[in-house]
Amino acid sequence: MKVLVTGSDSFLAYHLISALLKGGCKVLGCDLKEGKNTHDLLQSQKDFVFHQCDISNFKQVEKIVKGIDCIYHLAAISSERLCCQEPIRSFEINVKGAINLLVANKDKKAAFIFISSGSVYPDSSKPKKEEEAGFSGKFYGTSKLVAEEYAHLFSKSSDFPLTILRFSRLYGPRMKRNPIYDMTKGLVAKDKILLYEGLESNYDFIYVKDVVQALVTAMDNKGRNNVFNISSSCGIKLKKLLTLYFKVVGFEVPVFVKREVSQTDILDNSKVLKFGFKLQTQLKEGLKETFLYFAGEA
Repeated sequence: MKVLVTGSDSFLAYHLISALLKGGCKVLGCDLKEGKNTHDLLQSQKDFVFHQCDISNFKQVEKIVKGIDCIYHLAAISSERLCCQEPIRSFEINVKGAINLLVANKDKKAAFIFISSGSVYPDSSKPKKEEEAGFSGKFYGTSKLVAEEYAHLFSKSSDFPLTILRFSRLYGPRMKRNPIYDMTKGLVAKDKILLYEGLESNYDFIYVKDVVQALVTAMDNKGRNNVFNISSSCGIKLKKLLTLYFKVVGFEVPVFVKREVSQTDILDNSKVLKFGFKLQTQLKEGLKETFLYFAGEA
C-alpha cells in the first residue's frame, strides 16, 4: 500500500511514518521543508520518499496524490497564536490546503484520514463528546472545523472513505510544545520549569504511540465516515502532573508560572473505545520514556 502523509516533518508524523513503514507500507511524506524528523527518516528508511510541497498550491498537491491508496492529512498551522497573527496564511494551509487534497482525491478515492483537534469544541468543564463540536471562538479551532465540514461534503459527493480524528494533548519523544514539554525541558536541564498557565489547569494527555495505534487502525475503515476523539478521557491538573513527573525522574526543580490562568480541556473517548481502541501507555510510563529521550538528546 502506498500512503501519503502531509505535514510529514511533525513529531506525530515521524512516529506514524515509522509505524506504517514497519507494517510494510510505502510512504510519501510532504512538508514545506526537510527538517530533522524528515532527515532522520530519509537516513534510516528505504521505503520513505519526501517531497517538498506547499499544500495551499493545488498543482503541487495534484502531483503528490497520484497513485496513493491512503492519505493522512496532518499538515496544519496548529498554534492558536500563529493562527491569530497570520489569519490569511492559516486559512490557506488549514482550510484551502485541505480542500486542495480533497479535490485532488475526488476521482482517485483514496481513504482519507483527517487529523483534526480538540480545539473544535467550545470551552467546557466536562469531557467533550464528538457531537458537541462547534465554533469555539478560537482561530485554530474554527479553521479545523470548517475543513472538517468540507471533508464530509467531498466524501459524500465523491464516495471515498473518510475518518476524522480529534486528538487531545499529545506528548512523547520529539514533541516541541505543551506543558509536558515545558516540564521535560526544565527537568533535563536540571534548572527550572517555566509554565505558561496556572497549576490548576486540568488537561487530558495522550502518549504519541497510542495516537499512532489509532491512526494505523483507521486505515481498515471500520470507522468510515465517522468522527472520533482520541484521548485518555482522564484529566490531570498540572500541579498533580508535576508531582508525578518529579517521582518518575527522582528529583525536583523550581517551578515558575508565567500566566496564572487555568482551564479545563478533556475529550471523551467512549465512542472510539467501542471500535476497539485501547490505551496502551500509562502516564507514568509515557513520562519516563519522554524524559529518557530528551535526556539522551541533551
